[in-house]
Amino acid sequence: MNNSNKFWTIAGVVLAFLSFVGLCITLYENRNKPTILEIKTISEIELTRPLNVEHLSSSYLYDSIPVEHLWQSSFVITNTGETTLYGEGFEEKNIKGKSLLIHLKNCDNLLSIESVEGNTDVFLLNGSLYFSQWRPNEYVEIKVLADGPRAPELQVNERDIKEGNVIYTKYSPEEKLAVKRWIDHLPMSVSKALWWVVLGVYILMFILSIINLIIQYQQAEDKTTKNIIIVVGIIANIFLSAPLLWMF
Repeated sequence: MNNSNKFWTIAGVVLAFLSFVGLCITLYENRNKPTILEIKTISEIELTRPLNVEHLSSSYLYDSIPVEHLWQSSFVITNTGETTLYGEGFEEKNIKGKSLLIHLKNCDNLLSIESVEGNTDVFLLNGSLYFSQWRPNEYVEIKVLADGPRAPELQVNERDIKEGNVIYTKYSPEEKLAVKRWIDHLPMSVSKALWWVVLGVYILMFILSIINLIIQYQQAEDKTTKNIIIVVGIIANIFLSAPLLWMF
């Protein structure tokens, strides 16, 4: 096989591989992406507790409103899916109505509810979440003061989100907050596509390395040189594929 034929053989392999990677990325980007809201309970503290002392009673007021069990709770609502929620200002919304209505379970009297922090344009008004775009990984923190027998539970009807799911979790002190890498600040679809591109490049380099190893092996004239080429090629490909261990 002359050099011209070798070049066109390698070029054909490379083009076929790039076409395969492109097809995989296209299929991945056009798949059905999940729409998920996670409502995480961060804290729930009962500020008023009855005194279990004989002949001793107590009563509590919140802004002149009698309360028996005053709860202070914090929740974080995060878009953990792979799709953006579209609200006001968009014709093709994927929520029902202009906002997402929130509900409080175990609440006899809602005294205060407000959004206190977040990295999105979501804001709370009259018990509903309003936003223009709620992108993946963006969140809003909700603080609640309520009177009820148990800690209030914040809920969103998942049927108000087109093909959406709502999951409920609780913050655990053992959770470790991961330090975000630069890739974590990219949209999830972009980071996933970049992951596939990097994987494709590594596989391509591995294929080219194998082809080069075969060519050098065929061009070697003695058995000793061929054995050296095989050993060096195996070691080089091990080091080349080692970074893939951090991708899975």
